[in-house]
Amino acid sequence: MEKRKLYLFTDSFPYSKYREDSFLLFETTILAKYFDLTIIPSCTEGTIEKTPGIAIETGFAHCLETIANEPLIKRIFIAITSFLFLKEMFRNIKNILSPFKLKLLLTEAHNIHVIHKWIEEYLKKNNVTEAVLYTYWLSTRTLGLALVKKSNNKIKVISRAHRNDLYEELSRFLPFRKTTIDFIDHLYLISTNGYDYITKKHPAIKEKCEISRLGVRKPGFLNSGSKDGVFRIVSCSAIIPVKRIKLVAESMVYLASELNNIFFEWYHIGEGELRSEIEEFLSNNNKPNLKFKFLGFLENDEVFNFYKSTPVDVLINASSSEGVPVSIMEAQSCGIPVIATDVGGSSEIVNSSNGILLSSNPDKTELAEAFKFLINNKNIIAEMQKESFKSWEKNYNAEVNFGKFAESILNL
Repeated sequence: MEKRKLYLFTDSFPYSKYREDSFLLFETTILAKYFDLTIIPSCTEGTIEKTPGIAIETGFAHCLETIANEPLIKRIFIAITSFLFLKEMFRNIKNILSPFKLKLLLTEAHNIHVIHKWIEEYLKKNNVTEAVLYTYWLSTRTLGLALVKKSNNKIKVISRAHRNDLYEELSRFLPFRKTTIDFIDHLYLISTNGYDYITKKHPAIKEKCEISRLGVRKPGFLNSGSKDGVFRIVSCSAIIPVKRIKLVAESMVYLASELNNIFFEWYHIGEGELRSEIEEFLSNNNKPNLKFKFLGFLENDEVFNFYKSTPVDVLINASSSEGVPVSIMEAQSCGIPVIATDVGGSSEIVNSSNGILLSSNPDKTELAEAFKFLINNKNIIAEMQKESFKSWEKNYNAEVNFGKFAESILNL
């Protein structure tokens, strides 16, 4: 039997520019078992991930590169003559008073036009009359694809929604959001928190919404933690303000000062704009019982290799905003307890049985006290390790979750 066609639109995956591999590498492997899968990235910069048996279409990325060189006046004309642009302006005329919002509306109206025309021509050229178009991030790209349904009702358009593409308060402006929601066939939220948010803000979309959790593969080993008296902590994220790695650094210095009879090792996985500033802070506040090492960006397999070769006592996530962190799923799949802030969907994966849930805006003292609790209650850590793995096994097993996701798409 011929497989149903599924076109996945990404920012750059399988190319490495926007580091989507930790999200998509295993998901696409599962989806390819169910669908005739084609990945369509918007950017082809960086190295390319191997995706055996999956087609890669780079035409849309090349189209965007070409459009970027078109005269500005042409792009503005296309935008302001767009029915969607005029509808959005009519819905909230105050947008015209904000240069930022007006510019973004014009930009996105043009982008919607571009992807709509591109997908229409692509489907026609390839004789595709029935398919599912799937955007990994909810955006105006989703709306541009959905417009093709006007001429072909056998095309379905779906999307996931995570964090920045979902919570409107995190962005100064999300243009065409209501129109996008009106046009989409189905929306998959990665957390209960996200589901509750979108259905409360846009009640009419409830019947189109479904919780579909992400997941990570089973690594095939468990990290048993430190046995040599050293307390080892890991954080894993981009080093950007929202991840609050500076706060983690401050808490580590404070913790080492408070417990100067204990040796600490802190490893950070990830790169970002604040790395040099944080490394300088740690160097200037050097403690003889604190060793830190920034490992830089690691590929998915390298993260698991690190967890296999290095004992880890706890993963810390101090973010000010999250969806449901894949880094926490990875740690739990290895049986590592987690300390995390109560933001986004983090409370759905971290609790008192498998770790410690902090307040949404902790200071360095609150982080340090959480570490102290684990240090002073080592008998609890063993139980947390078991519960951490159980959390992954029950809720974030990629094989199970992505299989259910694929079945849901097939039933649309």
